Amino acid sequence: MKKFMFSAVALVAFSFAGMASTGGEEKLNNQLEKVKESETPCTDQWSDDVDFLMDYYDATFAEANAVANHAWEACLDEMYGG
Repeated sequence: MKKFMFSAVALVAFSFAGMASTGGEEKLNNQLEKVKESETPCTDQWSDDVDFLMDYYDATFAEANAVANHAWEACLDEMYGG
């Protein structure tokens, strides 16, 4: 399950990186909405963290993603004993 979640989030993260370089902001927002619909608490928290950092600290997606990824990994470790 842990590897599956990592793979799913990694796929989404790479999608974000690819779309960010091509200026596909609408596609990026659609992908973020799909991530938000996840039933995994860690992924939901990651999404909330990214939104918060971008909204209140004017962070770019790349900056917010880097910070949120650390919290996401800690959450997964706590949930799955990694």
